[in-house]
Amino acid sequence: MDKRPSISRFLWADFKWLFGYLALSFLAFGSLLSFTGWMLIGCLMFIAHTWINARKLNDWIESSDSLYPPDLHGLLSDIANACYLAFKAQKRLQVLLESSIKRTRDSISSLEEAVVLVDTFNRIDWWNPSAERILGLKAGDEGLHILSLLRAPQLIKKFENADFSEPLVLNSNLQVGVILKYSVTRFGDNEKLIIVEDVTKIRNLEKIRKDFVANVSHELKTPLTVFSGYLETMLDLDDLPPMHRQALMQMDEQASRMNSIVNDLLMLSKLESDHQLMHEQRVDMPALIRQLFSDASALNQHHEHRLDLSVESNACVVGVEKELRSAMSNLITNALKYTPSGGRVEVSWRNIEDKCVFSVSDTGIGIPFEHQGRLTERFYRVDAGRSRDTGGTGLGLAIVKHIVNHHRAELRIDSKPGRGSTFSIEFDPAPARPAAQVK
Repeated sequence: MDKRPSISRFLWADFKWLFGYLALSFLAFGSLLSFTGWMLIGCLMFIAHTWINARKLNDWIESSDSLYPPDLHGLLSDIANACYLAFKAQKRLQVLLESSIKRTRDSISSLEEAVVLVDTFNRIDWWNPSAERILGLKAGDEGLHILSLLRAPQLIKKFENADFSEPLVLNSNLQVGVILKYSVTRFGDNEKLIIVEDVTKIRNLEKIRKDFVANVSHELKTPLTVFSGYLETMLDLDDLPPMHRQALMQMDEQASRMNSIVNDLLMLSKLESDHQLMHEQRVDMPALIRQLFSDASALNQHHEHRLDLSVESNACVVGVEKELRSAMSNLITNALKYTPSGGRVEVSWRNIEDKCVFSVSDTGIGIPFEHQGRLTERFYRVDAGRSRDTGGTGLGLAIVKHIVNHHRAELRIDSKPGRGSTFSIEFDPAPARPAAQVK
């Protein structure tokens, strides 16, 4: 049981001096009035009475057997009542706290995810039942270092670097084919809450989706090529009636649009599956950006925009040149398409602090803030009708996002409706020395 805080040593220290002062006062006063004996008896009776009451108060304060104070008089009664009210409030708070802790633990215990609480020294303090099923924790593991049970090198490195900003996805070392996602959150005095989620089903569904998209895209490629070929042949006929020619031209336009979608889907599938097999090398970014700007100038004949190029850095990046070309070309093409005729598009490559930044700024229609977070989703369009008019597939920025992630870079979007947009990719610069190809 909980012990109430002891104040007896402070109480007795105060009363010892009080009794001493009282005894000396009574003796001095009694000697002056010539009835020292009676004054001494009265003093002793007062001291005894106070001593007994103080002892009762002390025993009650140090004991946890009864909440209610003893029957006292005078100043000690006021002290006892004040202590009683404090004990009562403390008891009420303790009950509420215990109830809150119980509800919290019951809630966590019912989670499907494994939850493990570790202390400042990464020793296991508590876990929920799911942790026993997912991580194999058992009775007696309390107090053990968490990394002595979770021996994955990636997880050990994460704890050593104290980098818990991103979750870690690993194969389970207990169950074959099970994929786990580890998330670590700091709280309190450098304590940590580890949440482990079984994402096997999600990952398998994601793989099925990727395989389906890749297979369907490959299957559509051949019939689309045949279909487009026949349309081109028929459009080359000289005696084709105008009405038929108009219909065939519309069919050819839609076939070209579908072919663009298929090509983009194939590109996404390739980015998702084969990137680890691609060779990275030192890419001359200034030369690549100047070439892309030259291509944009040729395309700009249909838009009549003012194009500006600013290359203020000679920095290179390590990556896949074909992918970087695709991502940056996509951003430039979007700026040309979504900027009204006579607008301004600026392409730049510069150093900002410790990053190398490729930016495309325009004076186009802009993008409302509520749409900016979803621009890189597949087939997401702010204005579907305008996207169809410009020939967009809704996959361009999704491709850009994948390429940016592959190059450990970051895509930033700054846009306001009616005032234009700026799309930027922030890279870590390549080392000064020539970089060998890396698998």
